[in-house]
Amino acid sequence: MNWTDIIKFLISVSGVSAVLIYVGKKLIDKTLDAGLEKYKAELSRLNGEHQIRYGKLHEERGEKIRLLYTLIYELEKNLRAFTNFMQKGNLATDTLPSTEVKQSLAAVKEALEVNRIYFSDELCSKIEAIMDKSTTALARMNRAKLIDQGILGQPGEDPTDTWLTADVYVQNEVYQTRLDLVIEFHKLIGVSS
Repeated sequence: MNWTDIIKFLISVSGVSAVLIYVGKKLIDKTLDAGLEKYKAELSRLNGEHQIRYGKLHEERGEKIRLLYTLIYELEKNLRAFTNFMQKGNLATDTLPSTEVKQSLAAVKEALEVNRIYFSDELCSKIEAIMDKSTTALARMNRAKLIDQGILGQPGEDPTDTWLTADVYVQNEVYQTRLDLVIEFHKLIGVSS
């Protein structure tokens, strides 16, 4: 064997090896590209489904927040109406404002229980806090009414003091708790405060 034969042999082996490597690489690339495209298509389909589901959930949650906030606002409004009603010297008379507050409380409680799955435990606790504060205000107003009727309290106790305490409580505590909920609701629906 001479050098020419060795060089021809090496070139032919190298050439065949290069061709085989090139063809093998192309086959592997084609297989990987096909798999990658299939994976991309599946990922895109799943992403679309997720966005549809998430968008619908976000929309539903927004409706639940709107409903709950409206009921909480109505509750506060009815509490204020009750304190205004009592301001006009109606301590011992009509029970309509008290009934409206009780109905508002029941509506908020029902809405919270039905929609609890949409909210964190922390947020539910904050909503329960406004219901508790509203119940406290209602109890104070009813106490003022019973003092005025002579059913409760010490002789000569002025129901106005109890009423004023309840009125200030509604204007400060209940109002501030509702505003705190607004901030929480903003976070949930993506509105910056």
